[in-house]
Amino acid sequence: MVCLPLPQVIGGPMVLFAWIVGALIVASTLFALLAPSGPQVTLSDIARQMETTHRSQPIKSLDPSCAPNKRKAKVSRSG
Repeated sequence: MVCLPLPQVIGGPMVLFAWIVGALIVASTLFALLAPSGPQVTLSDIARQMETTHRSQPIKSLDPSCAPNKRKAKVSRSG
């Protein structure tokens, strides 16, 4: 068996960087598993919220009895 020396790129700063990145991954995974999770939000909750938001806004409906008056006003202004 022949043992080749490792290039300098793999030793030194590269190993230190790998340890730091590995430690950050492990720490963030442990934090995600151990930290209490927030409230569970489902798609039905979001849909209900959107429906409530749309219903609370005033609905702008056109009154058919006002339409002829608006037309007369436009005609009288331009004439």
